[in-house]
Amino acid sequence: LQENIMTNINRRDFLKFIGAGSVGTGAGVLYGEVTKQTVELLIPQVIPPEDYSPGIATWYNTACGQCPAGCGISVRIREGRAKKIEGNPVHPVNQGRTCAMGQAG
Repeated sequence: LQENIMTNINRRDFLKFIGAGSVGTGAGVLYGEVTKQTVELLIPQVIPPEDYSPGIATWYNTACGQCPAGCGISVRIREGRAKKIEGNPVHPVNQGRTCAMGQAG
């Protein structure tokens, strides 16, 4: 079966296929170079912020930006990362509730 396929391809068609493959490979390499991501380095904090205390959670009240309503939320921060989002019960818009987009944060 392989012999029949190879005998049907003449030299001119073979060179066309090789040329098209080379052009595709070159275009792929150039595209990869153009879309290369920049390298970001992680730099540790030598001096942490003043309000940073490891292991202790801090709550901040803010407004949610996930939807146009701007509901009031309370965010629990621990080690500089948001861990929990809850509705702010004293906020007049949502009165302690949050929507699904607000919970997703």
